[in-house]
Amino acid sequence: MFDNKSAYLQVFGIFAVVGASVLFICPDLIQRAPDSGDVEESIDFKIRLSAILLGIGVLFLSLARFLHESNMFKVLLAMLSLDVGYLVMRFIALANYDFASRAQFSWLLLELVIAVLLLYVLKIKKAPSKA
Repeated sequence: MFDNKSAYLQVFGIFAVVGASVLFICPDLIQRAPDSGDVEESIDFKIRLSAILLGIGVLFLSLARFLHESNMFKVLLAMLSLDVGYLVMRFIALANYDFASRAQFSWLLLELVIAVLLLYVLKIKKAPSKA
């Protein structure tokens, strides 16, 4: 069922998700903390690197299942994975700050709309042709 390539993708995906969690919890390991105590900057600081790493981890984990799909499907899956990474990290960061930032909440809603649109396009792309 699984070959070596999908096993490697799953292992790298798990490491990326764990790394994203560590970067979210302790973002000052790699980057300098912002000087101001603004909620928007604090949320951006927390999700800046961790969301990308989470998106890459989700991509690797899902690519292990969709190795034999078309390249267009994989590109759409990569875009969805990165968007889901930002969506999840922004939601967790907003929940940590009691949804105090209206601008960050607007970004969260925008990412949700993008994810729904990408899921719809992926569903159309995956559907078998009627001809």
